[in-house]
Amino acid sequence: MVLTQSGKLCHLHDPGRLKELIYPGNKILVREVNGNKRKTLCQVTAVWNNLWVVVDSSIHNDTAKKFLPNAKAEVKVGNSRIDFQDGNTFIEVKGCSLVENGVAMFPDAPTERGRRHLEELIKLKEKGYILHQTLKDKTPPWRPTLRSRVTCRPEINLVF
Repeated sequence: MVLTQSGKLCHLHDPGRLKELIYPGNKILVREVNGNKRKTLCQVTAVWNNLWVVVDSSIHNDTAKKFLPNAKAEVKVGNSRIDFQDGNTFIEVKGCSLVENGVAMFPDAPTERGRRHLEELIKLKEKGYILHQTLKDKTPPWRPTLRSRVTCRPEINLVF
């Protein structure tokens, strides 16, 4: 939850560590949301860090769906769910909110759930792609923040 300067309480849909982005006085973009079962009426969409950084992790999959109209979403694989399956190809969509010295780093907050998910992806590495999305005119270089690097088919970078 983020409290705006005007006193609105907004939901933050990113489970990562965002201390570099969310702090008193920083600019945020919020959008109003409807729903009678919600605790908040707005959601944080992006945060300013010399450019707008999308922190609503649901936006990445919504955007990817537009490029993958025939793919099945949220496919159960082992003990995890992979974002998309298109035929025999598995696609995991990742956004990135952690940038240090111009290098986008993922993940920003390693978790046990993320570790298990990564293990499932390693098993599928010959069948999968990683889809990176950035909101910039030039894709920054990527560097995994994990000790073991996963190699798979060519990565796809979408720049908006």
